[in-house]
Amino acid sequence: MSMFKIAGLKDATPSSYPTVPAGRYTVRVIEVKTGETGAQSKYPGTPKLQLKAVIIDGEHKEHKLTFGIVIPSGVGVENDPEYLANRLGQLAKFLVACGIDYTKGGFDPEDLNGVELIVAVDLKTDANGEKQNNVKNWICISK
Repeated sequence: MSMFKIAGLKDATPSSYPTVPAGRYTVRVIEVKTGETGAQSKYPGTPKLQLKAVIIDGEHKEHKLTFGIVIPSGVGVENDPEYLANRLGQLAKFLVACGIDYTKGGFDPEDLNGVELIVAVDLKTDANGEKQNNVKNWICISK
């Protein structure tokens, strides 16, 4: 196989994705994607929203955070009523806080773009021993 050349790679310093200290931050959602939970989750392949938000004030202004919200459906979930009720309740809480009507049985994920939230962030260690931010809770402050 031939060498795969990448400009600047030879001068790069190995580093982790930048994190912010644990705390509360005001953010604005700038991107919403749909996807599925990974192989390590309780129910792999369960639909989820992946939100990217930017901190809009303070010392860490412009830092981006990414977090997911599981959408409870998929193989196996319907056989775990406690998990299903918990996840549906969390999703409904988030949507109500963001001013989004979910009572018709669904919603448009794009309606989350531009929403401002106060998020509680902590630090966790991933499987490779790297620190990463983890959004633990949120309070919607606009919409």
